[in-house]
Amino acid sequence: MFEKENIGFSKPSQDKCDTCVINEKPHEHDNSVESDSCSVCVNAKQHLHEAKEARKAYIDDNQRTWPDDTKVYAVDMQKVLMLPKMSIKEHFFVSRLTVFNETFASISEKDDICVLWHEAISGRDADDVASAYAAVMQKSDADKFVFWADNCCAQNKNWVLFSSMLAHVNSEFGPREIHMKYFEKGNTYMRADSVHGNIAKAMKSREEILD
Repeated sequence: MFEKENIGFSKPSQDKCDTCVINEKPHEHDNSVESDSCSVCVNAKQHLHEAKEARKAYIDDNQRTWPDDTKVYAVDMQKVLMLPKMSIKEHFFVSRLTVFNETFASISEKDDICVLWHEAISGRDADDVASAYAAVMQKSDADKFVFWADNCCAQNKNWVLFSSMLAHVNSEFGPREIHMKYFEKGNTYMRADSVHGNIAKAMKSREEILD
């Protein structure tokens, strides 16, 4: 039936890891010396090991049955969205708003959350991203949060976010525990990317998006 309808299947395209690409290229070292003494070889093995360990931990969290008081999210910022999308000719000569979307894709259950704002409200600095995390936690009655994120220091791995997390844990109505878990650099494909793909597909199929 699939062949008759000319339907094909393929894995979603992913950006390659720059570290893995560098390690894949031939490099010069003394062949008489074991690879354990080659810094490029050692770094490549360490990088792949850490990437596999992080991916295994993510899969384990994805397959685990979490208690009702725990929320687990894969968190990522989508590439900027330009709105509005219109079909009239004048649209191509008018400045549009840059819109930011921080996606919290649920792993513990199917309650994905997208926190959106545009450039007239604020930017996408560390404090803006920390505010998105805060908004999700404040709207939930969970006692424990687990966040999976990439290694982007400007957004997910900085003292602004950590200080915000600390303030929430110590607040009267905050959660008891917050766990931050990180993928290895360049190997960060997660469920949030699937949500972004669905958003992009839905936007592409619509002729106009005014709001």
